[in-house]
Amino acid sequence: MKKTHDPDISSARAGYEAIPGGKINHLLKDSLAAAAVEESEKAAQKMQNTSYWGDVGFIEVGAVERAREIIDAVLLDLAPEAYRLEIVRRFNEQIEIYRRDDVLDPDGYGLGTLYDILRKAGLSHD
Repeated sequence: MKKTHDPDISSARAGYEAIPGGKINHLLKDSLAAAAVEESEKAAQKMQNTSYWGDVGFIEVGAVERAREIIDAVLLDLAPEAYRLEIVRRFNEQIEIYRRDDVLDPDGYGLGTLYDILRKAGLSHD
């Protein structure tokens, strides 16, 4: 069941692509937050079935927490392009950490979670 206080990805994404100026950062943040909510819900389902998924849900939750820290840390008063670049830069830093640390993310599920949050918000890690 969808929670009423969670941002909706499609409306947030459609909105930020059409609005110039300062509001664009808020809408992109909403889109990223909505993607993080979706990924968190998927991870929670996996955590309920550890006999099948093992630690995957816990790894994905950790990646969602890192993503939320990034989303909350980047200043909204940056110029829109600077905001987007800073979000992507910080995600890329986390992606590199997940790539290098086999203990943190042995099978790449956390890495995939970070990529999915960016992709759902309409951003690329490149």
